[in-house]
Amino acid sequence: MEYTFYIIIIGLLLSPISLAYEVNKVFKSTLMTKEEIRRYVIIICALPIFGIVLYRQAESRKRKERYFGNKEEGQRW
Repeated sequence: MEYTFYIIIIGLLLSPISLAYEVNKVFKSTLMTKEEIRRYVIIICALPIFGIVLYRQAESRKRKERYFGNKEEGQRW
């Protein structure tokens, strides 16, 4: 299970790099400036990292609920 998680993370981190390369080739044939191309490539590369952060937060929340039980809605940690 632990290895599967790391394989998924590596795949998520490598796929936007190859996608960004392909997108960069397509954008070079259009009339976009380098700043616009760079902005799109950064967004494409940042999306999986954002997804990983959200996944880790959800796992942490589930782990807390499993160990400490569900708290009432009004209570906070």
